[in-house]
Amino acid sequence: MMYFILICILIFVDQVSKHFAVVRLKPKKRWVLIEGKLDLTYLENRGAAYGLFAKYQKGLKVFISLSLCCLIAVFVRNIGVYGHGFDLAMTFLVSGGIGNLIDRYRWGYVIDFIEIKIKKFPVFNLADFFVLMGASMLCVFIVKYDIVWL
Repeated sequence: MMYFILICILIFVDQVSKHFAVVRLKPKKRWVLIEGKLDLTYLENRGAAYGLFAKYQKGLKVFISLSLCCLIAVFVRNIGVYGHGFDLAMTFLVSGGIGNLIDRYRWGYVIDFIEIKIKKFPVFNLADFFVLMGASMLCVFIVKYDIVWL
């Protein structure tokens, strides 16, 4: 139950941040937070990572929806089995995936707005960050504990 509540909180935080981006950032397109290092840059990403598959909106929605269903099934089936590290990693993955999927169905694109200028990173959002955190944690967890469940 705790992880379900955390998923809801993370999705809410992601959606509030995107609402801020639409209302406050979209008209200006860019706010410089730290000169040469960090900007808030409004972007509508119609594809997947790096804008890939932008021409295949319907297929992308179906693929992501099915992938999320599988991910949630694995999470529900294994919650509590591998400990809090696994559960937290899956919480981040699921909440990030749902956050971006909401955008795809609501707007037809994902709202990105965080731009790190130190390196050549793509513009991203909090849901992307949650997916990255969850995937990273899950990789470390799987390697460390030699888990094979597929």
